Amino acid sequence: MTERDKFNDKYQAKKWQLSAGINSMPHGLIMLDGKANVVAMNNSYRRIYNLPETIKAGSTLEEILQHRIKSGLFSGDIAKYLGAILDRMARREPIAYEIALNDGRTIKIYERPMDGGGWVSVQEDVTDLRHGQRMLERTERLLAAIVENVHEGIIAKDARTLRYLFVNKAAEKMIGMSRVEIVGGTARELFSSEAADLIERRDRQLLAQKHNSNPLSIISITPFADGE
Repeated sequence: MTERDKFNDKYQAKKWQLSAGINSMPHGLIMLDGKANVVAMNNSYRRIYNLPETIKAGSTLEEILQHRIKSGLFSGDIAKYLGAILDRMARREPIAYEIALNDGRTIKIYERPMDGGGWVSVQEDVTDLRHGQRMLERTERLLAAIVENVHEGIIAKDARTLRYLFVNKAAEKMIGMSRVEIVGGTARELFSSEAADLIERRDRQLLAQKHNSNPLSIISITPFADGE
């Protein structure tokens, strides 16, 4: 009995440590057995889907989905969803994907099979990250449109090789070549020796001014108007 009590104490201690560990994770975690019954679930997972305390180890994934339907966080076909998960579990197929919840949140899901036929899923709320990425993409598109359509010629070069990286429409017109012809080339390859000497001298002067900042590129903005 003494040995049994010692073993039980160690088991309970390990169980508590495991529970404390998974509940301290910032991401949601759920573990299922081979029949899609919940083996373990942390508090972050509960918060993502607003699950009640009545859903716990021993509950089923179907119960979780039914609660999500009631709370408006799932609108799919439960049988089809469960079938797809059981199929991936049977094929031991890891997968990562994103879902959009009806409340506007975006959840990144990582699924992995476990030994013995089980399944573990780590889920992360990436709503803010995706929103920031969309804002950045919109800003980049706006800046690209502005740069492309201003009347000044804008040219960017690699500071190490002095090869052209970018030219806008005004710069194309100023140079008299298309960007397909310009990008990737050097002044020495594109222009006469006299013009290349002048351009390279200006580039060296600009690089000398920017030496302390160790530039990776050279940006040149040249006023240019129709007819000039």
